[in-house]
Amino acid sequence: MFQDQYTQWCNQIHAPAQLVEKTCAACAKAPQPKKSFWKIKGAAPAVLGVACALLVALCLPLVRFLPQNLPQQAAVQPQTQPQSQDTAPEEGIQIQTPLQDGQIAPKVELSDGVLYFVKSDGMGDVASRLYFGEDTTEEKWDENQVLEYLGHAFLPTKIPQGLTPQQREGHTQTVVYNAQGELVHDTFYYQWQDNENPEEYVPDRAQLRIEVAKNKIPSQCGLYQFQQENRSYVEDTPVFIGYLMNDFGPYDPVTHQPSGEYPLFVAQFVYNGVGYHIEGHNLTQRQFITTLLSVF
Repeated sequence: MFQDQYTQWCNQIHAPAQLVEKTCAACAKAPQPKKSFWKIKGAAPAVLGVACALLVALCLPLVRFLPQNLPQQAAVQPQTQPQSQDTAPEEGIQIQTPLQDGQIAPKVELSDGVLYFVKSDGMGDVASRLYFGEDTTEEKWDENQVLEYLGHAFLPTKIPQGLTPQQREGHTQTVVYNAQGELVHDTFYYQWQDNENPEEYVPDRAQLRIEVAKNKIPSQCGLYQFQQENRSYVEDTPVFIGYLMNDFGPYDPVTHQPSGEYPLFVAQFVYNGVGYHIEGHNLTQRQFITTLLSVF
């Protein structure tokens, strides 16, 4: 079942207030002297005030031992809903090279890094297919399990405007164990796309696809052929990034629309313990880079 789903995917290309309360309570409970002890009228209030002041002075150094100041175990932060690139604030790493829609700059300077867009010769001759023997076991994980496994929020925070997530609420991801109980497949899939006419095939539909795995580049159903050496990096992270031109199609046999090619951008890297394979279908170069940088 999972192999069929995977093949189908391949084919789609707080404390100060408490301290005051405790101190005042302690003062209120301080032993009161007997009336017969005081010979001078008005001495009792003065001495009682001095006692309270001494008590406060003794208690203040103990603030650092209060429970709320003890270290707590950090919790895994939940995944946040990505923002549209057009509404998200300008922050983080910035693109410094001027970019124009419809063109692909071979080199893009960043405020902390540089990206070299290597052109691909296309797909390899044979696309690999994941195969698991009969002794393997599949298990369904919800998003909380995926988040706990990877250890932190991992999806990009900025998504191109107009793209909506294809993961429905309550969707699950499939992991695979071998006969020894070892996790042999932990690739998780996410997709956003332009949902205009969602029930129809639209050959020029804009799409963003992201695959993630723990501590490694996700296993792929197909390999793109890139001949040049990777020299790109973001911050201190090496990033492989490239593109190829895909033909539109199949197109309408009468109108022959759409015709021509569209760019397919690809990026692969491992950051903060998570491996990424990101694809941008029919996106602009700026849209793709902005999504990429929002991971960091």
